[in-house]
Amino acid sequence: IDFQLKAVEICRKLELGRLESSILNDIGTTYLNLKEWDKAIEYFNKAIALSEVENNSGALASAYHNLGSAQIRKENYSLAIQCFNKALELNTELGTDRELIPLAINMGYVNEKRGNYALAEANYKKGLQMAKEKGQKGYELAALVYFSTFHLNLKEFKKSLVYSKQSL
Repeated sequence: IDFQLKAVEICRKLELGRLESSILNDIGTTYLNLKEWDKAIEYFNKAIALSEVENNSGALASAYHNLGSAQIRKENYSLAIQCFNKALELNTELGTDRELIPLAINMGYVNEKRGNYALAEANYKKGLQMAKEKGQKGYELAALVYFSTFHLNLKEFKKSLVYSKQSL
C-alpha cells in the first residue's frame, strides 16, 4: 500500500488524474483483499469521485463494481445493488463486456440475499450463459457453484445437484 500511496502522490504532482483514479481503485482492492471493508470503501469512493472529474467511464465502472463488492462484505445489499446497477449502466454505455459476467453473478448473489429469487436466478443464468459464450471457465465455474448453492438454499435439491455436477 505504501508504494501505491507514493504513486498517487506522483500522479497528483504530474496531474495524471486518470492514472491516479485507477491506483485509488487498486488501493481499495488491496484493502478489500485485506478484509478492511471501510478502508476499501473509502478508496473506491475516492476513485469514483476522481473518475467522474476525469470523465473516465471505464475506471468509474470498475470502481462502482468494486464498491458494490465491498458493500456485499458489509451486508449492505441495497447499496451493493445500486453500485452494480451503475457499473452495468456504464459498461453498457461503453459497449464493453469485460465486467458483465462477474456483475451478473454478483447481482444474482445480492438479489438472492434480498429475497428477489426470480431476479437472482435470471442473473445467475445470464452470468453462466455469458461465461460459456466467452469461454471464461473460471467465471463459468463460479456461476455453477453459486447457482447450485442458490437451488440448495431453496431446497431444490435435484436442480442443485445438476449444477453441482456440471461444475466438476
